[in-house]
Amino acid sequence: MFDRLFYRQGTPYSYEFDLLWLDGRDLRGMALVKRKERLKAVIPVGPAGQILYLEHLEERGGALFDPVVNTTWKESSGSGSTVAVTS
Repeated sequence: MFDRLFYRQGTPYSYEFDLLWLDGRDLRGMALVKRKERLKAVIPVGPAGQILYLEHLEERGGALFDPVVNTTWKESSGSGSTVAVTS
């Protein structure tokens, strides 16, 4: 995956989940839920967006986090897509 991005053959995506700074203002003193509301408002909406908003999880965030930590990502047989391989 990295090689494809390095040679500009892949499309990078960014999953955003928090907004710490906006328009010269430090937002770290705000509640996380309020920062996420502002984040959602500034991320462009569209099917081809490369910046993706990650919804807030009120409970069991560890249930999402733990499997990601234990997952290895690899390119799928030269197709340019990536697949998760659980370790």
